[in-house]
Amino acid sequence: AAQTAVAASTATAAASQVTPIPSPTGTPSGIGQDVTTPPAPPTGVDGDHPLISDPSPSCGQTPTTPWEKSASVTTTCTDGGGVDLTTPVNSLGCIQRKDVKQADGFVTAIAQPTKGAVVLGFRQGEGSSNGSLVNITGYYFQVDPATNSYTIYSADADGKQNTFASGPLNGTLNVHFAVGVLYQGNKITPYINGIALPTATDPAFTSGWMALCTSGISGASGETTYTNALMYPLAS
Repeated sequence: AAQTAVAASTATAAASQVTPIPSPTGTPSGIGQDVTTPPAPPTGVDGDHPLISDPSPSCGQTPTTPWEKSASVTTTCTDGGGVDLTTPVNSLGCIQRKDVKQADGFVTAIAQPTKGAVVLGFRQGEGSSNGSLVNITGYYFQVDPATNSYTIYSADADGKQNTFASGPLNGTLNVHFAVGVLYQGNKITPYINGIALPTATDPAFTSGWMALCTSGISGASGETTYTNALMYPLAS
């Protein structure tokens, strides 16, 4: 499913919004560990100066939030902190930080999926429009807990998707896990719980914002709760 956003949405906050997130207490032992605090970012990433640091994305930020919603997502702020995203069957629903763009860096968040797939977007932008809707371009790292597998795909200005990396996960995902992507030039390395998966290459998109998404796949709707969203620059 492709992501679309409502055209001419209004920017709602400054780009410098940074809220403290607890420091990592240790390195996860594997993909199957239950992880609720983001692991330390990979080597070569400036972990001391995040561009985005949001424990509860789009929630508790009044009077406005810097996160914008795509056309097919419903958001609910949970009692325990975090945002719950839901989307219909065969749809992709996201919240995104359009106010913060970068070319190279690392994005991550803690995901708690209920059904469907967890999807982390990066290097995103706006493509062609269709009436009141605008196609969202960029990359997506999709994790399917039902099959313990992943894919990385891109979406172009017309919404056409291209899957250029996929594979099994070496373990069974727990209730919570850290999903992340390191991107530098045309190299893209996905991470689960701070553990790198094989690096892929693709030159299609070079800069853009991050997004937190849920996807309805295999005949099911999508639902994922996210906490602790982070975007880091590379170290100088």
